[in-house]
Amino acid sequence: MLSGGEADHPLLEAALQCLDLDSSALDRLAEAASTPLGAVASGRLGEQVSDTSQLAQLDDLTGLANRRHWLQTVRGDLAERGTGAVLVVSVGGLADVTRTHGYGAANLVLTEVARVVSRHGLAGRIGGVVLGVWIDGSADEAMAAGALIEAEVAAAERDGTPPVELHLGVASAPADGSDLALLLEAADEASTRQRDAARGDAPRRDDVSMDHRRAA
Repeated sequence: MLSGGEADHPLLEAALQCLDLDSSALDRLAEAASTPLGAVASGRLGEQVSDTSQLAQLDDLTGLANRRHWLQTVRGDLAERGTGAVLVVSVGGLADVTRTHGYGAANLVLTEVARVVSRHGLAGRIGGVVLGVWIDGSADEAMAAGALIEAEVAAAERDGTPPVELHLGVASAPADGSDLALLLEAADEASTRQRDAARGDAPRRDDVSMDHRRAA
């Protein structure tokens, strides 16, 4: 049959009876045979590739945009609009959470902070304990978002868990520069000043450096 020859009908009927099938199975077989090879599989493969591509843009722990994707997206928006604000959120106190409750608890706290931050702009994890938020607005709007983040994180803190310290820094374009690297540096410096002012002493050794200062 596949070569175009005449079907052996008695043999075909006997085969269908053995398989407990009726003649309609042949119609379904013919329909399937007319479908281009790999059409269904390629559709599924396309979906899998798309899913994989999206996952590659996310941070494994927090679910936010990863550093590479966040920087790429923010750069594009900054180049197109020329305005906007960067809010840097440095999460402190996680070393104390790890000492008293374990590493998993510290990761959970960071993830919870990330969930709050994600509601206030385009958020990404740009360093170990550093989250970045791109806000389509002014520096004042970014500072207002930062105040809301602080309040929401404080409200979500659990009894018995050491308090989390949020150190915030804001920089806006074009006031603080038109290059994302300059904006991140300015926001980082503002965050560091806030941290130092809150502590009133020298930075502790267990502070995680702002590794988003690497070439953006």
